[in-house]
Amino acid sequence: LKKEVFELLNQMWGPHTIDRMASEHSTHLARFNSRWHCPTTKVIDCFTQDWRKEINYVCVPLGQLDQVFHHVIECQAITTIIVPIWISAPWWPIMLHHSH
Repeated sequence: LKKEVFELLNQMWGPHTIDRMASEHSTHLARFNSRWHCPTTKVIDCFTQDWRKEINYVCVPLGQLDQVFHHVIECQAITTIIVPIWISAPWWPIMLHHSH
């Protein structure tokens, strides 16, 4: 996601406190979780964390979208999720139902 777009999203729905699926090179925030170890990550595997106390930002790979939705619902977390506009996708109604 381009920096300018992230900054707009951060103004609209943030300030985001943690980037849940990032690397040192892709994160837009100082605090981030990564899939693999890197020196500045806070946690490897964001799904082991309770997201409730954060304002989460997630640019999720489509293959992990269901897992992200379920974790957000389970944690009752405030989360900005970046997804493509894909109204025929099976997850689209779930996303709309839970969005604010």
